[in-house]
Amino acid sequence: MRGVFNATVLSLSLILSSPAFSQSTSATVSGTIGDATGAVLPGVEVTATNDATGVVTVVLSNEAGAYNFASLLPGVYKVSAALPGFQTRTFTGVQLGNAEKVRLNFTLQVGTQAQSVEVTIAADTLLATSSSSIGEVLSQQRVQDLPMVSNNVLDLYRLMPGIRVNPDGVSGSFAGLSAFGTVNMQRDGVDAAGGARWGSNANSATYMSPDLIGEVRMIVAPVDAELGRGNAQIQFLTRSGTNQFRGTGVWSVRNSALDANTWNNNRQVDPRTGAWSPTKPDWSNNHQFTGSLGGPIVKNKTFFFALWDSLLVNNRTTPNSIVLTPSA
Repeated sequence: MRGVFNATVLSLSLILSSPAFSQSTSATVSGTIGDATGAVLPGVEVTATNDATGVVTVVLSNEAGAYNFASLLPGVYKVSAALPGFQTRTFTGVQLGNAEKVRLNFTLQVGTQAQSVEVTIAADTLLATSSSSIGEVLSQQRVQDLPMVSNNVLDLYRLMPGIRVNPDGVSGSFAGLSAFGTVNMQRDGVDAAGGARWGSNANSATYMSPDLIGEVRMIVAPVDAELGRGNAQIQFLTRSGTNQFRGTGVWSVRNSALDANTWNNNRQVDPRTGAWSPTKPDWSNNHQFTGSLGGPIVKNKTFFFALWDSLLVNNRTTPNSIVLTPSA
């Protein structure tokens, strides 16, 4: 009986500790707080409020005037620092990305508690000062706005500066380094690379719908140590629900009957008569249906997001097979 109990405790310990071995997608905000003379201010209440969900996180600065939000969900935040006898100072529009590290330093002026100062900072400035990696972050809005013929977010990597794909569509490079087998792809901190990783273009283990992805982060220069192996990394973040009920309904149709024939097909002739006889192009008729819905379960606390995706594929191919003559 004792052996069964010990095995159960060990199993629960491994299950509860398993997230520690995966990469966290949470963002980190830290910094120092001082007054106009440069002296540090301990005991300052720092509040981070998520604009979309309303979730509020509060920490206090330590004796060295330093504070740290170790785990914030990606999104747009308002970060405020308040201390009795000082003006409240606020940074608005703070964009936190996937596993991003942002540093915000506060300087509080003496004043009444009712006085406050708001400072608006650009997200691009934060990205430049908080990361040494070279790459690009595509927000949820940009992922939705950019055109994609295949409706697969993974195709956006071809548009990134520093990425080159050879004419064969298979090999390529990231920041001048070979991309074969060296691209580390993750979704919500979990390995999401396909079996070949770069066998034929960049492959992911699952389909990346634009309505499913909340953010894409592509790093084309040497990655940070905590990101794992490879000289480049593509990170996907799944969308989350907010305080508002929102959903999408998409029907995408791709029918090759609306496409022109290829030049090579049009130049074909009948080998017996020599008359012009263009080859019929391969035909495809694909219908993709996507529906998503997200919203609050408990406002400012718990949220949900669900997505359903279906693809109906109809293809027809004209083969050009070699048939031996009776003599052969």
